[in-house]
Amino acid sequence: MDITFILEFVITCISLLFTMCLLPYFENKFGVEKITHVFEIVKIVVRSVEQVTKLEGAGKSKKAEVIRRLKEDYNIVLDEQIISDLIESAVLDMNNEIIKMKEEKENHEKENEVKE
Repeated sequence: MDITFILEFVITCISLLFTMCLLPYFENKFGVEKITHVFEIVKIVVRSVEQVTKLEGAGKSKKAEVIRRLKEDYNIVLDEQIISDLIESAVLDMNNEIIKMKEEKENHEKENEVKE
């Protein structure tokens, strides 16, 4: 069995769980606008740290850097678990986008091979 399929399935399930359970909880607790705004900032900071930090598998140090930047640069101070969940969701979104782009590239390459 292809490991990519399993990873995609797990990532999709986690994303679905966050979307269906955790995000509505946070929205009720803090307000839709605030959580949406904070989540957009978290996604930007996660991508920035990922771009600057090229260490593979340095998840803990990257996460610590995201938390530091959110607190110091954006003055975002929420419950540690909430920030952690938002970061994990942002990373999940980013990884899903990367997987989708790779699949599209592979499909495009296969289509080009068939045409040739």
